[in-house]
Amino acid sequence: MAKKAKGIQILGSRLLVEIIKPDEKSAGGVLLPGSALEGNFKRAVVKVLGEGTKMDDGSVQPPIVKVGDTVLLPATLGTAMELDGQKLTLINEVDIIGVMK
Repeated sequence: MAKKAKGIQILGSRLLVEIIKPDEKSAGGVLLPGSALEGNFKRAVVKVLGEGTKMDDGSVQPPIVKVGDTVLLPATLGTAMELDGQKLTLINEVDIIGVMK
């Protein structure tokens, strides 16, 4: 079931995610330069889901991911927005590379 957000209904296979900021230090405590923090991918937590993908026969395929899942996305993907004081990113489910386990 899709989680609703106050003031907006996410449609189709779109979802809102919260980008996880990378650690600024390595596990050993070394400060990482900004370029090392950015890569080809970013991690995000799913916050709000649309109802799913409408199929040709009129049925709706529910989203594969669920609220709370941590997903891997291309670094340049998404549209930033603010909702209820939270900085979120609007993406399409098909653009998710994988779900972190």
